Amino acid sequence: MKSIDLKNIKLSQIQIFITAAECGNFTSAAESLFVTQPMITKTIQHLERELNIILFVRNRGKLKLTPAGRELYNKFKNLLFQLEDSIETAHILQEGRHSKVTIGISSLCIANNDPGLKRLKQIRSNFDDITFHTESNNMAVLVDKLISGDMDAIVVSKHILPKLKGFNFKWIEIVSSCLAIFVPDSSPVYKMKNPTLKDFKNESFVAFSPEKDRDYVNLLDDICNKAGFSPKISCYIDNEMSFKINLMMDNGVVLADSLVPLDDEHIRKVELKDYPNGLVMVWNPLNCSDALNRIIKSI
Repeated sequence: MKSIDLKNIKLSQIQIFITAAECGNFTSAAESLFVTQPMITKTIQHLERELNIILFVRNRGKLKLTPAGRELYNKFKNLLFQLEDSIETAHILQEGRHSKVTIGISSLCIANNDPGLKRLKQIRSNFDDITFHTESNNMAVLVDKLISGDMDAIVVSKHILPKLKGFNFKWIEIVSSCLAIFVPDSSPVYKMKNPTLKDFKNESFVAFSPEKDRDYVNLLDDICNKAGFSPKISCYIDNEMSFKINLMMDNGVVLADSLVPLDDEHIRKVELKDYPNGLVMVWNPLNCSDALNRIIKSI
C-alpha cells in the first residue's frame, strides 16, 4: 500500500471531491464552486493519484462513485460536518455563550440538503445563547449514548421508538415523512410506472441484522406481510451506510425512511404513502437541562 502524505491533500480539494460527487459531473461542480471545469478535473486526478484510489467511474460525462469513492465521500462529508460544527462551537464559546446541548443525528443525515439537518439548523437559529454540539453516528450507537446519558437528545427515525419503550424517554416529531423502498436500476421494479409494495414480492431486501435493530426487522416483516408476502433477505448489515453500498452493488432493495438520501440517477425511491414515519427528537426528561427544555418547547 502506498504511503499517504496528508500534507499533499488540502481541505479545499476534499470539498471539491464532495461537490463533484453530489453534482454528478465536473461541469456542474465547477459552476457550483465558481471555478473552471479543468480545475475540478485536475483536483480529482490529484486526489486519485495521492490516495492511490479510483474515486469515480466516468461514463459519457456522468460520474458514479466507486465503492471506495463512496466510502471516502461518506467519511470526508462527516469530517467536514464535524469541523464546521467545531468552529461554530468555538465561536460561540469565545463570545461567552456557555449553555450547551449535545444532539446526535444519523450518519446518513450529513448532506446540506438533508431535511433532518436543515430542521436542526432552523431550530438552532432561534437560540443565540445555546451551543449546539452535534455528533453523527449510526442509530444503534446514538440510542446507546442516549441511554447512557452521553447525549442530551438524539434525532432518529420514528421506527426506532419501540426500542425505547422500556425507558422513560419522551419524543417529539420534527420532520414528517413516510417509508420508502429504494430500488437499484438493475431491478425490474425500477422501470415500472407506478409500483406498489406488492411489486416487491420477488425482490430481495438488504436489512439490518436482528441483533442490531430488531424493530427494523419487525417493521419490514409487518409491511411485507400486509402486502401478502414474506420478505426475502439478500444480506444483513450492521449500519446505515452499508445500505448505499449494497444498493450500488445491486445486492437488493432497501426499506428506509423516505428522507434518507439514498436515491440518485441509478437508485429510485418508491414512496409508501400508506406507511407514515418521520424524524423524531428523543430525550430523557430526568436528564433535561434548562437549555434543552427551552429547545423542546420551541418545536
